[in-house]
Amino acid sequence: MRGFICIISSVERIDQSLTIETSKRCGVYLHNKTLPTNTAEPIGWGVEQANQLYQDSNLPELENKAFRDLIPKSCTPTQEAAAVKLAQRYNDQIKAAVIARARLQQKRPEDQQPTLTVTSSTSEREMTLQRLCSADPESRSPIWRAEGIQADWKIRVERNEQINDWNPEKLTATLIYRDDNGTEQQQKIGYVSQDSVDQHQLEKLLTQRKSLTISAPRVKLNSAYALQNDVEELFSKPAKDLQETSAQIPPEERMAYASVLWHRSKGMGIVLRAFTPELCQQLQQLPEMELRGIQRSINQVGNIPDGFYTIHARKFCRASRKLSGFHLTLLLTGELIIKIILSKSSLTATCHDIPIHSF
Repeated sequence: MRGFICIISSVERIDQSLTIETSKRCGVYLHNKTLPTNTAEPIGWGVEQANQLYQDSNLPELENKAFRDLIPKSCTPTQEAAAVKLAQRYNDQIKAAVIARARLQQKRPEDQQPTLTVTSSTSEREMTLQRLCSADPESRSPIWRAEGIQADWKIRVERNEQINDWNPEKLTATLIYRDDNGTEQQQKIGYVSQDSVDQHQLEKLLTQRKSLTISAPRVKLNSAYALQNDVEELFSKPAKDLQETSAQIPPEERMAYASVLWHRSKGMGIVLRAFTPELCQQLQQLPEMELRGIQRSINQVGNIPDGFYTIHARKFCRASRKLSGFHLTLLLTGELIIKIILSKSSLTATCHDIPIHSF
């Protein structure tokens, strides 16, 4: 969690929008960098307002760890294990969705066609054959009707001798089988996916021999990758599962779960999504505050002269006070000193990693 956090409740799809292209970059709203927009749609107006709020706020940019004490960690080993499991499942789902989205954005030709999973009957190793339609445009191959073990099949893997922009795969697959008349037939059925080539080091094996043959393979025809992976569904499912799982946590244990997740870098976002009431509860606490450096009470703050001062918060919280006519909102922690610069025309705050006990 760094600096400015902007939440846009609903986003319309705008093709080729500069806003959408840059909205996921980690540098946005850091170091005075705003989110660019070149649209004339409502989304563009909202972004412009968010940019203006960010520029007017002048908030300090803090590392995640600066906010850890907001929710003190308090849980049993069982609660911690359950919370970690919840976070791991959610993060794994999000990671898989991100990978799938990045792959689909590449618009690979092989992702638009069915694939064939081939499993060896002896070693149980699997490989994936892709671009089946390109290899068999007339759909005469028996692979389209096959499922399970094919006792009379042999699949020969060999080097692709015609690599070009349209056929970049390094290895091809040829099916050897007997037709209904008992005549042996050979037919090219696809290309070995690069993932399979790398996983089984097939290219290295084929430097020692001309081809590899899989006899009596077990096969399974799969739908196209693009059809199997809907990006919106991939991202909505983790959020839905998270809400359903968190709803089953007993009310008296929710704060314990939140405390575990809040102290994990990949768990803070989960707290923001599924444990909002618990986070708001912690933010409602206002600490005792002490203005140091001058002999004046907090009620006489309007008479404080210009200069440098420090505010000491006894525990981590969100504090809001008026100092010399300026409204000040800070995130404070007992481990840090917040240095305040007061003047008649401006008010700024900077955070320094100086332990309080050193003063």
